[in-house]
Amino acid sequence: TMFSGLINISSKELPKIFIGNYWGLGALGFFTLSQRMLVIPVSLISASTATVFFKYASDEYKLKGNAIKIYDQTLLKLTYIAVAPMTIGFFISPSLFAIVFGENWRVAGELTQLLIPFYFFYFIGAPLNKMFMIAEKQKLEMLWQALFFTLSVGSIFIGQILGMNIQDAVLLFSIINSIVFIISIYITREIAKGEL
Repeated sequence: TMFSGLINISSKELPKIFIGNYWGLGALGFFTLSQRMLVIPVSLISASTATVFFKYASDEYKLKGNAIKIYDQTLLKLTYIAVAPMTIGFFISPSLFAIVFGENWRVAGELTQLLIPFYFFYFIGAPLNKMFMIAEKQKLEMLWQALFFTLSVGSIFIGQILGMNIQDAVLLFSIINSIVFIISIYITREIAKGEL
């Protein structure tokens, strides 16, 4: 729905505004670059997977009343695709950013390293969230989007209130958002089983 789409966009954009406000434009620049380097490849693969998943899962759900077979196949494929590049990225990001963008941008590489767990689960969970639409569970999707928004933005507030530096705040943001996407994978799998 339009409302859940608005919440989704706000969940992604508001943390940037608060990071710039609380930790300054330098921190915002580092965060924005690291996020962009993760979002572009993740979104490209995730969006194309979501389209294919939606088609096959819709057919299976209409036919059987569940879509667990295609769900589990997609879940495993996305996990296999993500593990190697995300693991490599985790270990080389700070050095890679320093080489490509200059030593001053090493911090952006460190933030990328901290964001990788979140983007790992986002990469897997985002296409599978199509189950909300397939099973016509828009109210449940809206509740999940509200949780994502509250915890995503709330984690930045908590980081600021506790006086964290930008690295610790981004780590908290990443951990909380990882948990939110693990919850979405659990919920959408229950929907795919026809049990929710």
